[in-house]
Amino acid sequence: MLCNVFQKSIATLTTPIFTRIMTASEYGTYSVFVSWIEIISVFSTLSLAHTATMHALVKYEKNKYEFASSLAGLGIISTVISLALYILLKDIVNEFTGMNTLCTLSLFVSALYSLFFNLWSKLQRIDYQYKGLVCVTVLTSVLIPIVGIVSVLQNPFARAEARILSSVFIEVLVYSILIIGIFREGRMVYNYDYWKYAIKLCVPLIPHYLTRTFLNQSDKIMIKIMNGSAQAGIYSLAHSIAFLMTMINTSLIESINPWFFKKMHLMDYCSIKKVTNRLIDIIFFCNLFVIIFAPEIMRIFAPQEYYEAIYVIPPLSMSVFWMFQYYLFTNIEFFYEKTTITGLVSITGAIINIVLNYIFIQKFGYIAAGYTTMFCNIYFVLIHYFFISYICKKKGIGINYIYDLKHFILISFVFVSISACIIILYRCYFVYRLLLSVLIMGFVFVKRDYYIETWKKNDK
Repeated sequence: MLCNVFQKSIATLTTPIFTRIMTASEYGTYSVFVSWIEIISVFSTLSLAHTATMHALVKYEKNKYEFASSLAGLGIISTVISLALYILLKDIVNEFTGMNTLCTLSLFVSALYSLFFNLWSKLQRIDYQYKGLVCVTVLTSVLIPIVGIVSVLQNPFARAEARILSSVFIEVLVYSILIIGIFREGRMVYNYDYWKYAIKLCVPLIPHYLTRTFLNQSDKIMIKIMNGSAQAGIYSLAHSIAFLMTMINTSLIESINPWFFKKMHLMDYCSIKKVTNRLIDIIFFCNLFVIIFAPEIMRIFAPQEYYEAIYVIPPLSMSVFWMFQYYLFTNIEFFYEKTTITGLVSITGAIINIVLNYIFIQKFGYIAAGYTTMFCNIYFVLIHYFFISYICKKKGIGINYIYDLKHFILISFVFVSISACIIILYRCYFVYRLLLSVLIMGFVFVKRDYYIETWKKNDK
C-alpha cells in the first residue's frame, strides 16, 4: 500500500523541478499527454488489467499465467487495431487532442506497457510476492523522473517530447522484462475461452471507466464556463487536495483485492467483514484529518486568495470516503461477473452530476460543485448497494454476511456530523480543531491492539 502511494505521489513531488526547467507550454503538453493516457488505455487495452481481471486471475489461479499471457495477447491485438484507426484518422485525432503524431504514438505504447505491468503486478499480489513488486515499482518511480530531468536538460529544443519519450523508454525497458516472463510461464498468446471471458467481463466496464474520468474533470469545466477561470482554479486546488486521499483508497483496494476474492471463493465472509470494517475506519480517520486541517493545508499550498476553497474540501473529502464504500460494493459485482450495471450506474451518475452542477453552481457558486460531487458518490453507493443485495439474494446469501452495513452507516453518520461541526470552526478556534485531532489520535492509540489483532488474524 505504501509503495503504491509512493508511486502515485512521486509525480507530484517532482512537479516543482519540471515546472522550472520547462516552459508553461512544454509542461502543458506533457500534462495533456498524462491526461490522455487513462482515456486512450480504456479503448486500446479494453481496461483488461483493472479490478475485474483480479477476480478472473483468482478464478483461474491454477492457470493464471496462461490467462495473463492470453490477456496480454488480446491487449496487443486491441492496441494494434486502435493504432490502425488512429493512423486513418491521424489529423482529426491530433487536432482534437492537441498533440503531435510522435506524442500520440507514445500514448499507445505507454498504455500497452502499463497493461503488461498491471497484469504482472496482479500475479504478484495473488501469490503475495510483494518484494519483487515493491522493487520494480520503486525502481520505475525513481528512474522516470531522474531520466526525465536529464533528458529535458539535454534537449532544450524539444523538452516536452524529451519528457514524454524518456518516461515511455523506462516503461518499455523495465516492463519488457516482466511481460517476457509472463509469456515464458504462460506460453500462450491466444485462447478463445479466455478472450471471450475477458471481453464479456471488461467491455461493459468501458463506459464506467470513461465516466469516472469525466466526473473528475466535469466540475472544473462547468465552473470555468459558468463562473470563470479564477473560480475554476480555486476549486481545482481544493479538488486536488481532497482527492489526494484517493491514492490511499486505490492503494488499499489494490492491496486487499487478491485476499478479498480468495476469501469470497472460500466463503469466509466473517474475515471479510472484520477487515473491511477496519479499512472503513482507516479511510474515515485519514479523510477526517484532511477536513480538520483544511485551512492549514490550504495556506501551505496557496496564497490568501485561495482561502475560501477550504469550504469545498469537506464535501470532497466525504466523497472520497463514500467512493471507498462504492469500490467495496463493486467488488461483489466483479466477483459474480455482473459488470453491465456498473457502466450504467456510472453513466446515470454523470448525467445527474451535470444537471445538478448546472442548477446549483449558478445559484451558489463553485462551492456547490463539491456538494454535487458528494451527492453523486452517495448515489453510487446506494444504487450499487441495492444491486449487490439483489445479486447476493439470488446466490442465497445476505449482503450483511459479507459487509457490516450497520458499521458502514454508523461511521458515515459520525463522519458527516463531525465534519459539519468542523466547518463551523474554520474561521477561528484552531485550538479546538487541534484538540479534536488529539482526541482522535488518542482513541486510535487506545484501540491499537484491536486493529493490530484484526490484521494478524486475517493476513492470510
